[in-house]
Amino acid sequence: MITRRERIDGGEPPDRPPTPAIPPLRGGREQALAARGEGARAPGPISVAEAVAKVKDVLEGQFRFPILVLGEATSVRRPRTGHLYFTLRDRRAALRVVVFAREAAALPCPVEEGAKLVVRGMLTAFMDAGELQLVADKVEPHGIGEHAVRVEALKKRLKAEGLFAPERKRPLPLLPRTIGLVSSPTGAAIRDVLSTIDRRCPRVRVVLSAVRVSGSSAPEIATALRLLDRLVLCDAILLVRGGGAREELQAFDDEVVCRAIAECRAPVVTGVGHETDVSVADLVADLRAPTPTAAAELAVPDLRALARDLDERGARLASALRGRVLLARKRLEACERSFGLRAPAERAKVLRTRLDEIERGLERAVRAALTKSEQALAAAAGKLDTLSPLKVLARGFSLTTKDGAIVRDAATLAPGDEITTRLASGRVRSRVLSERAERASDSGGPASAGSPDDAGGNAGGRSAPRASEQTGGS
Repeated sequence: MITRRERIDGGEPPDRPPTPAIPPLRGGREQALAARGEGARAPGPISVAEAVAKVKDVLEGQFRFPILVLGEATSVRRPRTGHLYFTLRDRRAALRVVVFAREAAALPCPVEEGAKLVVRGMLTAFMDAGELQLVADKVEPHGIGEHAVRVEALKKRLKAEGLFAPERKRPLPLLPRTIGLVSSPTGAAIRDVLSTIDRRCPRVRVVLSAVRVSGSSAPEIATALRLLDRLVLCDAILLVRGGGAREELQAFDDEVVCRAIAECRAPVVTGVGHETDVSVADLVADLRAPTPTAAAELAVPDLRALARDLDERGARLASALRGRVLLARKRLEACERSFGLRAPAERAKVLRTRLDEIERGLERAVRAALTKSEQALAAAAGKLDTLSPLKVLARGFSLTTKDGAIVRDAATLAPGDEITTRLASGRVRSRVLSERAERASDSGGPASAGSPDDAGGNAGGRSAPRASEQTGGS
């Protein structure tokens, strides 16, 4: 391995450009000795700030002009100061980017998680964190990043299969006995989860399946979930991880983890990252918690709170029972003082008298209603009798029909047609020999509807058959 000092003192390996000379750590005598090649010795230690400052000087000396960098935005955050911080990534590397408040306010569009961007800025080193960063003054969209495209495609596919459907979500048991836990054995998340479970429900058994929960650990997480679900009878399974950069949470956007969650027989609760970190695994899980601690609180009840709740419910139930007993006692005392119980025979006589009065009143009301109905019925019958077609026939008119339809105009008949004429008493079937249409002016009055002397006359019609041959009657 070639150290920094070897690169500086012994020269660079072949096929590499020479490294810019770094100023000597001390001045004066050390420079003179180095120039003469005398008194060579290892340079003395320098502070961290000096080391980072020298790196910063080299970067800013090498990159004196702004550069353009293309990558996918992750871990986007914008605090109250107005500055914009995010990480620009591709498949091989990552670069921290900062856009100060004035430049951030002038950006043409907001920087979204997973967006593909072209960023212009000066490359430098951040002294406080000792990190390489790009101080940007211009950010332009360049489409959607590859990771964001993969995640959106996975979401659409799983949603189409119904893995996000609310009806597929299973409820958590009220009093679980065994909780499965998939997490890193050394992270802060597992300590928070275990302490929360011990505080809320110390009798619960916790079975840990320890795995890496960052980066490319998706196959390990899926295997841990399946083993825990098959080998241990869990009432619920917790999949938790503490907060971190977006790229550290990519395992929870992997399809293999989502499939493993969907296959679990026990309900799965996820608590990954912070409240703003929503992964595809959170959408597939039966319940999503904003943090690992919140996931533990959702999975196990607080026994002390349950005990207090039971005590309160018991007190309310006892109070309600005492109230009902007191009310029943008061009603019993009222019954004992009532007139009906003290003199039942007298009470029965009074009730019988009231019953007789009610019966007589009902009889009067029924008779009056019947009389009124009879009068109304008689009046209606009289009106119907007046308007009855039979009355018209009785006055000498007739009703002629052909094939069941009333004949109102002789022009609608043709020689040879069979017609039926209804009289006041009986019917006559006739055959038309000829027809003649008459106008009202020709007859000296309204259109003839038929007369007692006209065979086949028509009540209310304008014409009648000129001659007819009787074929039958009744």
